[in-house]
Amino acid sequence: MANLSAKPPTEGRAAFWVDQEVTAWCHAVIKGEVWVPADKPPERPVLIRKPEVLKRTGLSHFTIWTLERNGRFPKRVRLGEPAEAAD
Repeated sequence: MANLSAKPPTEGRAAFWVDQEVTAWCHAVIKGEVWVPADKPPERPVLIRKPEVLKRTGLSHFTIWTLERNGRFPKRVRLGEPAEAAD
C-alpha cells in the first residue's frame, strides 16, 4: 500500500515528461500490456508539461505521482531555474 503521508513534489520547479515515454506508456495501457521503461532515452526528447500529460492520460496528478513512485509511469524531468521549453 502506498504511503499516504508522502506528498507529491511541490510545483516550485517546472516538471516535464518526455513525450515519447508518455506516448509509449499510453500505447501499453491501451494494448493491456505492462509498460517497461526504455533502456536509453530518445535521441531528441520532446518535453511536455503536466497539463498535456493529464490530458493525454486522463489521470490525476496524484495518480501519476503514485505510479511514478512505483516505477509504473515515466519519471518526470526537472530542469534548473528558470525552466523553459518550446511550446
